Amino acid sequence: MTEPARPSPVTSHVHRDRTLDGFVARARLSRLRTSLSEDLSAADKAELGDVLDEWVDWFDRRFGAPGNPSSWVDERLEYQFALAAPNPRGGDPLVFGAPEYLGGGVLWFELDLLDGVPPPDVPDGEVESFVETRKFPQSLRWPGMPVDRFWEMEDGSVDLGTLSLDPADLPGLLALDMAATGSTDWFVTELALPAAGVACIDTITVSDTFGRVT
Repeated sequence: MTEPARPSPVTSHVHRDRTLDGFVARARLSRLRTSLSEDLSAADKAELGDVLDEWVDWFDRRFGAPGNPSSWVDERLEYQFALAAPNPRGGDPLVFGAPEYLGGGVLWFELDLLDGVPPPDVPDGEVESFVETRKFPQSLRWPGMPVDRFWEMEDGSVDLGTLSLDPADLPGLLALDMAATGSTDWFVTELALPAAGVACIDTITVSDTFGRVT
């Protein structure tokens, strides 16, 4: 199976001003609707209107309705935006904000859940419940972690005892405590989720090697 050829920079430059711009077409839709409906019968005009209305609905859901304010902040030279998603527990949609977006892809920790913000019009999303079973979760591993076996030599390049933390640095102290005393008690398991959605975990059941269920 051959990989499809990608357009070269030269090809992109040649076709740069010769490709249909969907935003321009959306902005000039009324004029486009009039020009396309010339010399059409009433039935064909109605069918054309249905096709264009369906395209407009898809375009606004996919790229946003035209006329939205720009996300670029001139004073800070960065982006600010908010997005919404259907609430998996029902009720009003959830609104998330990215107050300091610098580009490079949206990651979960860049979004804050906004309370008291009126949600925009969000298409009704499907809520699906499912059960995921993982028999063998993997131990959490990270560079420089203490070894989890007795009588094993530690890596000499890592010395947690030399870390100097301020007494008020609670996150750092908690991270150090977890690394030194509880790093072998943490496990990680994968959970496949659909893209562009919000998930909530209802329950987690753990079965240990002694048959006890927590």
